[in-house]
Amino acid sequence: MLVVVGGSKHYNKVSGKRDCLNDVLIYNPPSSQWTELQCSGAMFEQRRHHVACVVGLHLIVHGGISIFGNYLRGLMGLMLGKATQGDWKQKNYKWFEVKIQGVKPKKLAYHTMQLVLQYERYRGLFPIDLFSLPEIRALSSRVLIH
Repeated sequence: MLVVVGGSKHYNKVSGKRDCLNDVLIYNPPSSQWTELQCSGAMFEQRRHHVACVVGLHLIVHGGISIFGNYLRGLMGLMLGKATQGDWKQKNYKWFEVKIQGVKPKKLAYHTMQLVLQYERYRGLFPIDLFSLPEIRALSSRVLIH
């Protein structure tokens, strides 16, 4: 599966801003099918130049730039669940703010994020311990933002 979240459209001459999106799209390569998820829950601001990572059954999104050109800080999660034959079990997906312990991420854009499944030392990276997602505790508690 390929997960696409947010992004930008074009410069809007009327508003004088670059339009941003907060859509979540899932692409299933075997069936060549796109699905747009219906999301609710915590406010997920439209953004571009953010990072996203799938961790277990969750999509984690950090930072980016808002439609107003502001850098964003929040770390948001979306429970994706499991797909069976391309069908998604949940009908309404809910955004939530991910609770972290340790150094809180700064307002960033144009950065990278990856899941690390083992403990190592990293120079120049911000390790973020995710405690609100139980399946991460079983695998690892590190998502790194660079």
